[in-house]
Amino acid sequence: MNQAQRYEHLVGLTEGKKLDSDYRAAFYILSSVPELFEVAKKCVDPYGISFDKIKRSCKGNLEEYQSQLLSMAHNLFSWNSRTTATPHELSRLTYPWMEIACNAIFISSGEVSVLIQENESGEPNLVLDATPYEKTKRIYKGLQRMGERLADQMEEADAEEREGEEDWER
Repeated sequence: MNQAQRYEHLVGLTEGKKLDSDYRAAFYILSSVPELFEVAKKCVDPYGISFDKIKRSCKGNLEEYQSQLLSMAHNLFSWNSRTTATPHELSRLTYPWMEIACNAIFISSGEVSVLIQENESGEPNLVLDATPYEKTKRIYKGLQRMGERLADQMEEADAEEREGEEDWER
């Protein structure tokens, strides 16, 4: 199974439940590591994801990066869960795990969507759609330019006003 198939399998276990971006971020992480997926698929149902059960099942059997990703998936899914995946710890992840962690943050924010598309061979392929994020970036940059132009216009108006006051005083 590739990541797209593992992701689809986890989504299927929710039996059509409408999934928010936090579910999708957790499933993205859990499907990225085959060992996590094997345990997680037994702990997902239409009512949620039992991270406590996943952690108990994995206790002592995970590599450090897998533990960090599992902790992060839990925290993205349930924001009030305690996490060992601090920014410092995440900064020590190597490729591809750091990229997976960062992608999951974008997915959780709702700025990136997970899409499953068929590749040339007809197999499912997991693709990230950053269209909403790119739109947010364009809007932000546009607002920044607008603010800069407005500040320039205000400076010009202030300078003209000061010149007018100086002329009036003479």
